[in-house]
Amino acid sequence: MITSIEEQKHYEIRIADFGLATFTLLDESLVHRCGSPGYVAPEVLKGRPYNYKADVFSAGSVLFNLFSRRYLFSGADADEVLRRNARC
Repeated sequence: MITSIEEQKHYEIRIADFGLATFTLLDESLVHRCGSPGYVAPEVLKGRPYNYKADVFSAGSVLFNLFSRRYLFSGADADEVLRRNARC
């Protein structure tokens, strides 16, 4: 993933890891807690079972970031971002 930083006129490159990716049936639920703060669905952070809809939430969060150039959840530190993300 590549991010443009306008003030500094350079790009920031990030590597995404799909090591926890899995295939599931449409009605199958998962319980593994994984995801990036600010992009993960709230039910994942709360330890509740989740399904493919959590991926739709994450995709929407990424699209919000791309189109608005802002994060869906922001905060002074990672803990605050996670709290806001969990409350959604």
